[in-house]
Amino acid sequence: GPIRAGFEISRTNRGIFIEGDVSTVLEMDCSRCLVPVSVILATRIREEILPSIDQATGQAVDRTAEPDVARLTAHHELDIEILLREAIALSAPIAPLCGPDCLGLCIECGERLSGDHRDHATDDIDPRLAALRRFQVDAGGENE
Repeated sequence: GPIRAGFEISRTNRGIFIEGDVSTVLEMDCSRCLVPVSVILATRIREEILPSIDQATGQAVDRTAEPDVARLTAHHELDIEILLREAIALSAPIAPLCGPDCLGLCIECGERLSGDHRDHATDDIDPRLAALRRFQVDAGGENE
């Protein structure tokens, strides 16, 4: 969906500081049953952005001291797209659900488990485990 954002930008002694709210709707798949689900996201961005060009010398700034800091472009412009992408990616749910009571998919037929799903007959047993059918627990609670 569209991204809605509002920011306040202020100057600092090192660069600029941007603070604001971002909201959007992501189309994702339920992690249990794989149906499409719309996830409403709202997050806040608070970031200091430093220049990439030293204003006194006109030379590129050494980025090894602070490699993970957001930077202005070489033309002293703010590219907000990178900040928006990171904020949305970090606030997106890892395992979105269509509902808190989602049961997922049937392991036998792959259909969505819901109120109208019928259980499958599971008489098939691995021949290596067939001997376990004869296993019984005695009345005293101990095995013979």
